[in-house]
Amino acid sequence: MPRGPRIDAPGALHHVMIRGLERREIFLDDDDRWDLVDRLCRLVPKWGGVCLVWVFMGNHVHLLVQTRALPLAWLMRRLNTGFALRFNQRHARVGYLFQDRFKSRLVGEDEDVRVLIRYVQLNPLRGKLVEDAARLERYPWSSYPALLGHRTAFAFESVDRTLELFGERPRDSRRSLRAWMAAEVEHESASDVGEHAHVAVPDQVLEAAAEPGTGGALCEPGSASLDDLVDRVTSHFLVSREEVTRGARHERACRARAVIAFVAVVRQRIPATRLAGLLGVSTQAICKALERGARLAAEEDLVPPGHQVD
Repeated sequence: MPRGPRIDAPGALHHVMIRGLERREIFLDDDDRWDLVDRLCRLVPKWGGVCLVWVFMGNHVHLLVQTRALPLAWLMRRLNTGFALRFNQRHARVGYLFQDRFKSRLVGEDEDVRVLIRYVQLNPLRGKLVEDAARLERYPWSSYPALLGHRTAFAFESVDRTLELFGERPRDSRRSLRAWMAAEVEHESASDVGEHAHVAVPDQVLEAAAEPGTGGALCEPGSASLDDLVDRVTSHFLVSREEVTRGARHERACRARAVIAFVAVVRQRIPATRLAGLLGVSTQAICKALERGARLAAEEDLVPPGHQVD
């Protein structure tokens, strides 16, 4: 089935993700990272849009950008093609580097952009690339150090524009941003206490989990990472990742969270405390959602039995 055109217009805010083919590394050394930084410095000013925040991980990149006159595709086509060609030259390889075309999601007007900014910038901590909040502030491959004044902003970074979301004066904005980030880090750290302790799962949920094929391959241990699980379930229920992870209360978001809770806690053995931090709800809410999640996983049949999640 052909893919539809991306929705774009001047002023549209996009959460963009570039992922390596088969989730392989797209940065093998710092020269690769500097190459992408240099390309962003050259291309974003020509593009004329705004980059609010960004982060480089091992096998993917997050960007939060706003278009102006030129569409998002103008930027991403030049960025990805140039980087992939140079990467292949440097590392003596051939073939595609990125998984399909870039992913992008239009950020709605009703969404809290600050939550998305925090999500993007917490990636290195959640991905174990840094050990704590202090090291996150100095992580060189993200916008966070520039926002806090730890380094000079690159040519493609709209530091002032981002800081305006946290206060009127830069000094106050940086203090507010740091506190905003620290509160989430503290919350997640508290959720990780007892990391290996799991909630007491009701007997009826365990019985449902034991049924072969319940919920398809999503429910098979090891069939999907937590990140994959969230992506697949949110796509199925036609909700954004941010709606699910920031505790939106409408029905589709609640159904998605229930399925994620069931699969993650019962089948993948992920601690409920950790999952509660990701989904922006209490551990008690996760426990209450398990039975509903088991029922929905069976009813929705998200993935045909035997099919493995990419």
